[in-house]
Amino acid sequence: MDAPRLSVSAETLTGEYFAGKPVYAKIIDIGTMPNNTTKTIGTGIEGAGYFWIDTSNSMVRNGGASYPIPYADPAQSASDIAVRLYNGGKTLAVWTKTDWSGYSAFVTIKYTKL
Repeated sequence: MDAPRLSVSAETLTGEYFAGKPVYAKIIDIGTMPNNTTKTIGTGIEGAGYFWIDTSNSMVRNGGASYPIPYADPAQSASDIAVRLYNGGKTLAVWTKTDWSGYSAFVTIKYTKL
């Protein structure tokens, strides 16, 4: 049985600081992963200064299997999963070179405010 779907989380103050500013986190539910294509998702983040993907808390999952995201398969690069933030942290892009549509995923974004 798959884990329950996440929704876009509320902005959370992490207690960390980066470049002298408080760090916030937000979990973005990607839903179904793409099949050899790119999927873009709005993050709802406005006014970000620095922003990055928290790879320690981002994953692809299906039943009993999970993989970190981004994912680099050492045996077969066609299975790689890439993620990118752009548009000032407002947009998350996820792309695959093979069919990952049997999996769901979430990405945790950390950021500071301007």
